[in-house]
Amino acid sequence: MTPTYNRSKELRRLFETLREQTCPNFEWYIVDDGSTDNTADLVADFKSVAPFRIFYLRKDNGGKHTAINLAMQYVDCELTFIVDSDDWLPPTSIQSILDAFRRIPDAKGVCGISFLKEMHNADVMCRFPANWMRGRYMDVRINRRIQGDKAEVFYTNCLREYPFPVFEGERFYHEDGVWARMSVRYEMYYVNEVVYEGEYLQGGLTSSNRTIKMSSPRGMKDRSEAFLEYPGFVNSSILLKHALLWDIYSYGNASNREGCPRPFMCRLLNPIAWVIRKKWLRESGAK
Repeated sequence: MTPTYNRSKELRRLFETLREQTCPNFEWYIVDDGSTDNTADLVADFKSVAPFRIFYLRKDNGGKHTAINLAMQYVDCELTFIVDSDDWLPPTSIQSILDAFRRIPDAKGVCGISFLKEMHNADVMCRFPANWMRGRYMDVRINRRIQGDKAEVFYTNCLREYPFPVFEGERFYHEDGVWARMSVRYEMYYVNEVVYEGEYLQGGLTSSNRTIKMSSPRGMKDRSEAFLEYPGFVNSSILLKHALLWDIYSYGNASNREGCPRPFMCRLLNPIAWVIRKKWLRESGAK
C-alpha cells in the first residue's frame, strides 16, 4: 500500500520495481493524498500494463497517516506492507516476505514481521541483534535504540485495530506512536533481510522532519503519550525523553497542557522544554 502526494516521477520508479517482482501474488493500493500533478493519469497507465491488481483511492490532502487510514477501509489481503512512493523494492521482496510469514513458528500474539530497509544515501543500516528474534516494538526498537527506518509488514487485521489518530489542521503523525500502542498487545518477529530500499529526498517527510513536527503539536503530544501511558514497557531514559517531548509540543495551547500521563516528570522538565521549544520554532520557521 502506497500513500502518495505529488510524486508521479518517483511513483513510476516504484511501479517498475513492482513489475519486476519474481512473485506477482499481491495487490497494490495507491492512496492519492490530493496530488495536483499527473498521478491519476499515471496510475491509469499502470493499470493497463500491470501483471497485478491496482486499486486507486483519492482523497483531500491530509497527510500520510490519513491516507493509511483510508486504505485500511479497503485492503482485502492478509498482509499489509506500507511502501512510500519515493522508495522501491528489490526483485525478490514479495517472495521473501511470503516465505518468511510461512516460516513463522508461532503466530499467536504476533502482529507481523519487521524486515530491514536499506537507505542508499545513509551512512549505516542498523541490524537487529539476532535474526528471527521475537519481541515487542517498545523493547526491541525503542529500549535497545535500534535506529533507522525498517520495513514492517503487518497482518492486516492487526493494523486495522490501530487507526492513526487524526487532529484537525495537522498533516503529520509519527508512525511509532501507533506501533508503540500496538506493541502493548502484540509482538513482532525481526528478520535481518533487506526487502525495501530507498533514499532520503529533499522535500520528503524525513528531510523536513522538524518543521512538520512543530506544525503538528497535538499529534506529536499524542505520540509521546503512547510511550508515557505504559511505563512498564520502556526504560526510564525513554520516559524522560517523551515527558520532555510532551512538554515541548504542549506549549502554545492552554488546553494542550493538561493530562500528561507522567505529571511529575512533565512538571520537572517544564523549564528545559520551554527553551528547546523556542529554539526549534526558530530553526523550523513554524508558528
